[in-house]
Amino acid sequence: MLCIFFIHFSVLILSLILCSVLCAKSSKAQIIDTISYSLKQKPRLFINFVPFNSYISRDIANFSGIRVGLNYNKRIKFGVGYFTLTNSSVVSPVVIEDDGPAYQTSGELNFHFFSITTEYIFYQQSPWQFSFIPLQLGFGRASYDYIRRSEFRRVSTKAETVFIIHPDFNTQYTVLEWLGLGASLGYRISLNGSKNVQEDFNSPTFSLTLKVFVDELYKIAFPNGIKSKKSNR
Repeated sequence: MLCIFFIHFSVLILSLILCSVLCAKSSKAQIIDTISYSLKQKPRLFINFVPFNSYISRDIANFSGIRVGLNYNKRIKFGVGYFTLTNSSVVSPVVIEDDGPAYQTSGELNFHFFSITTEYIFYQQSPWQFSFIPLQLGFGRASYDYIRRSEFRRVSTKAETVFIIHPDFNTQYTVLEWLGLGASLGYRISLNGSKNVQEDFNSPTFSLTLKVFVDELYKIAFPNGIKSKKSNR
């Protein structure tokens, strides 16, 4: 157990060191000036599909989600997202006490959460982009699916609230105006415990995926906006 904690803690520390190294070329004053200038610009809507992988209690856990928000000057992003566990490989023993005599069975974890994020793009020179999400707060619900013995049907345990924090590094390589390759490395930390959901949500997170820029597709389809296209009919 101590070894696992040490590995997780080391990943977090290395991530923070990497961020410091990557940002070392820009002085604090320059970063503050960039942020101040960017926030004065007119924001643009962005939509991203955000799949990623992690571990939950040593089991591989695949997540898929969507994030929408405002992009200021292609430097600062504020977003909200929704994510859900998409695979059923996280299986744990659960004790059932509301179906006659208590018994233990296997339960498949259900987990979904909402998040709010702040993202800083510290390097952008086509086709590359590097960014850091220092603040990503998540809150969601977790429960287990299991087979109730008295009825022989699939039911769920009572859902419990889970709070997480998830700093993240992101790299993006643009292939086409609306298509790119993306990679991420982060760390998820659970902020609260649970009596019934005895999972270890603390874990490195990672992804390597194809990225479709929905906002760029919208610009291609409607270069002058939907209203302008309707008025030309």
